[in-house]
Amino acid sequence: MAGDNLFQVNSILIHWGLTAKKARKIRSAWRAETGQGFKCLKQNNLAPDSSDFVLNLMLYLEKQGFRNFERLNVTPGNLLSVNVNNLNYILTDWITGSEVNLKNPEQVRETGRAYAEFHLAAQGYRCQIPMHNHLGQWPSAWDEMLSNFSSWEKDVRARGAQNPGEHLFLYTAGYFREQGEKSFRALEASAYQALVQAARGSLPVIHHSCYYQNLIIDPHDQVNLIDFERSKHDLAVHDLAQLINRSARKTKWSLEHGRSLLAGYEEVRRLDPAELQLLRLLLAFPYRYWLCCQKYFRESSGGKWFEEHLAVLIKLETWRQLFLQQIGSS
Repeated sequence: MAGDNLFQVNSILIHWGLTAKKARKIRSAWRAETGQGFKCLKQNNLAPDSSDFVLNLMLYLEKQGFRNFERLNVTPGNLLSVNVNNLNYILTDWITGSEVNLKNPEQVRETGRAYAEFHLAAQGYRCQIPMHNHLGQWPSAWDEMLSNFSSWEKDVRARGAQNPGEHLFLYTAGYFREQGEKSFRALEASAYQALVQAARGSLPVIHHSCYYQNLIIDPHDQVNLIDFERSKHDLAVHDLAQLINRSARKTKWSLEHGRSLLAGYEEVRRLDPAELQLLRLLLAFPYRYWLCCQKYFRESSGGKWFEEHLAVLIKLETWRQLFLQQIGSS
């Protein structure tokens, strides 16, 4: 079987003029040892327009001098991806290292630096793909989420709660909906639209895939970004909010974690007061609660799963509120 896998990998690598001595499957990618170093071979499942946006962004980052990411390898014929047996593949350099430890303040600080450098390098990238432009869409997205809360609560009350998870939802939905409504009103009164208008000229880009497994710390203690499939045009603070939100469960809304992230970021790119306000609003909006409910009501996750995940969010809520009161203050 190992020989068959190596043959399969080499039948694709030949398009780049490469041959693998060894190849190992890691998650959804192949780590191939070639004469030009370790390479990452993976399927490109994006639609053509999205593929153009992402792959050309990777080329743009390299041209801008950004180094801490998975550099895209182009074929000798200047193809960004290849089609083999009706499947598309891309090849990047393999980033040697380990996933960032979210409880290590220095690694978190370095993560902030990496994102600031990415945001500066990606700014100005132009590729007119509407689905990858999220500028100005926060109000409509939040409004839809708030409508979801009301709809789900109305449906459950009409038919009666079917399990402990739904009982817990009915008990807490009003509180979290009010949090969302308060954030929505504050967004309308903020400088959001002015920042969006300015961003239409500078065209900021966000990574939008801020999972710890996509943040690799290398032997030189630098954080590298991988997986750009969800990248889009939006305000840079969206990435910072996503980083904090996605680590909240592991760090219990640690103020030290948040401050380390922002300190590293601001070593490279300063955040003005309006951006900090938007960061707080993004974190104040109950996105994780909405996401949990969406997975249950729309994707039919089980009642036990729903109960357990809601319970975690409720347990963390006091820490979240304390975090929101202090983040951005000295």
